[in-house]
Amino acid sequence: MTDDDVLKPDMLTIVAGTTVEWKNESHHDAHTVTTDAKIAADASDVSSPPGAAIFNSGKIQPGQSFTHQFTVPGIYKYICEPHEMMGMTGQIDVKRAAH
Repeated sequence: MTDDDVLKPDMLTIVAGTTVEWKNESHHDAHTVTTDAKIAADASDVSSPPGAAIFNSGKIQPGQSFTHQFTVPGIYKYICEPHEMMGMTGQIDVKRAAH
């Protein structure tokens, strides 16, 4: 998360069970990450696979971070609520863990 209201990277592929950390490296702006369609300006900007819980970081102040463990495989689409309309959206593809 940057002062340019960008998620770096904005697309990520991980294995189920992985914990992702979002760091707010902005100097001025609070950011969020959420898959909650009730919060999104455009509900099509967010989604979770069936059986996955919605996550919502709340405000992440500059210098702070938020973590979430992804246990359900599938595609997660998420937004930064205050900057969604500026294109601050991301996607995580969670693959099944190999046995």
